[in-house]
Amino acid sequence: MTAPDLLTLARFVLDRIAEDEQTALAAGGRTARGEQITEWRADGMQVVAEPDETLVVKHSWPREIKHITRHDPAHVLAELAVRRAAVESFAAWVEDNRFSLDQQDTHPLERLVRAWAALDADHPDYSAEWAPSSAGAR
Repeated sequence: MTAPDLLTLARFVLDRIAEDEQTALAAGGRTARGEQITEWRADGMQVVAEPDETLVVKHSWPREIKHITRHDPAHVLAELAVRRAAVESFAAWVEDNRFSLDQQDTHPLERLVRAWAALDADHPDYSAEWAPSSAGAR
């Protein structure tokens, strides 16, 4: 892939990260005082949000509650921040090397960025050229 193609791949992933960040922030909601809620915890068969005990899930089974609280907005946002940093590092490398990249050059993060893009393979802007299996087929 050319440098512009790799930058398009990075932009696609960064756009999906931004969408997921907005979804996580919306799921967290706000307290009555306007503070952003992002942390959830189990309370019996319910899930409540910190800091004001706002009900998030009225009733769920223990296995589901563990999954829901593990993937609260705070956790999702932290994970997305790590992804964003990796993709931005990859994009900066592509930019720095855009005029000297040849078809054999790869960045260690390229396979990871491709894998993250593939999570949204059903998105209309996704390109099959980005599939993780095609990373070594340059």
